[in-house]
Amino acid sequence: MENKIDHASDSVANSPVSTGSSDDPTAESTPDKARSNVMTPPEPKAETAAGQPGELLSNFDLKGLRLPQDFASEEFGAKRLLTRIPVGKPAKTEFFRVRSGAEWQFPASVLELKEERETYVIGPRVRDCIAEVTRAVVLHVAIDRHENLYVLPVPLPGHDGRRNPWHESLALVVSKAEKSWIRCVANLRAGSYDAWAAESKIPDPEWPDLSLNEILKIAFRDRIVDSPDHPVISAIRGRC
Repeated sequence: MENKIDHASDSVANSPVSTGSSDDPTAESTPDKARSNVMTPPEPKAETAAGQPGELLSNFDLKGLRLPQDFASEEFGAKRLLTRIPVGKPAKTEFFRVRSGAEWQFPASVLELKEERETYVIGPRVRDCIAEVTRAVVLHVAIDRHENLYVLPVPLPGHDGRRNPWHESLALVVSKAEKSWIRCVANLRAGSYDAWAAESKIPDPEWPDLSLNEILKIAFRDRIVDSPDHPVISAIRGRC
């Protein structure tokens, strides 16, 4: 092997050196071929903003990027606008709370159309016109666990100061819902409502920033009967 290497060295040393003035067109291509065989060094790797590859990813802070639960109202300035507030009792599978305090209760005369699932507030000018189908109630402000607001009517005692067991038990369930999360379930055998309390501790509800007057205006926007010529009174009295 060593002899071969020495022989190759001698042949290189004794070979003529091209001056570039030869008329041989292949003479000038030799430097290009030599350059094509030269390996170019690899480009240096781009570093991250932190200075070392992968360092930014290793310092990735997921906790700092997490949105808070109330991001819709605080971070981006979005505010939920209530356009409809139902009137009625809660579903039997639904835990609910009732806003406590006399300032959140409104006594009223109402007309309940169960077929249409609508409740109307009856004004003082027309109460005597349909007194046989109206009911005196206290309107309470209630809310479920999904922050859905609604108005809950509880019938008042009659002129004799008595209430039937259904109405009496509903009033007791509502009073309990002022302090804790409750489900209201009809007990057909007993002829009354049962109150079922949540087994675990549920945080108090976040009540919307609305007054009782604003809530009732939304709930009864198109269902206030204050004229003898109202279509509801005309229908009940057979005038249409």
